[in-house]
Amino acid sequence: MTQPRFAKLIDLAQARDSNQRRELLREVTDLFFESSGARNTRESALFDEVLQLVAAEMQDGVLAELAEVFADAPDAPIGLMRDLSNHAFEIAGPVLERSTVLDDQTLLQIVNYQSQQHIRAVANRPIVSEAVSEAIVRFGDDHALDTLIRNDGAQISRTSMEAAVDRARRNEMLHEGVVRRRDIPLDLLNEMYFIVES
Repeated sequence: MTQPRFAKLIDLAQARDSNQRRELLREVTDLFFESSGARNTRESALFDEVLQLVAAEMQDGVLAELAEVFADAPDAPIGLMRDLSNHAFEIAGPVLERSTVLDDQTLLQIVNYQSQQHIRAVANRPIVSEAVSEAIVRFGDDHALDTLIRNDGAQISRTSMEAAVDRARRNEMLHEGVVRRRDIPLDLLNEMYFIVES
C-alpha cells in the first residue's frame, strides 16, 4: 500500500477525538474509492478492518452517511457492510436494498433476526435468491410478502408461491401482486381467479 494511504489508515485507527475521527473517516473513504481497482486483497482487508473498528464507535448519523456512500460500491468492505446491515433500519436500509457484497448467509440472518422493515428491504433487492425468498415468506409480514411478490428479480419456489397464495386468501392486499406475478404456476393463478372474483 502506498505510504500516504497507509498513514491515513493508521491515523484513523489511532485518532481519539471524535471530530478528528469524522474528518479522517471522510478522507479514508475518499481514498478507498480513489484506489478502487488498484488495491490488493490485503489492502482491501486492512481498509475493511480499520473502517469496522472506527464505525463501531461512530454516531448513527455518521453510520447512515457511510451506509449511503458504500451501498452501491461493488467492492465495498464486506465486514463493514455486514455490520451496517445489522444496525437500525435508518442505517441498514440502503445497504440491504442495494449492496451486492452481502451474501445469502448474511441476508438469511437479517430475515431471521431483524425487523420487518429490514425484511422488506431485503425483499426489494434487485435479485433475491430462492432460499432468501423462502425465509421472507416464512418470517415476513404481509407487507414484506407483497414487496417480494411484486419484485421481478425475486426467485420464488413453487412451495413459497403456494404459501403466498394461501396468505392471499386471507388478505386482499396481496391479491394484485400475486395475480400479476409473471411466473406464478397456472393452477395457482386459476385458484387465485376464484378468490379475487369473490
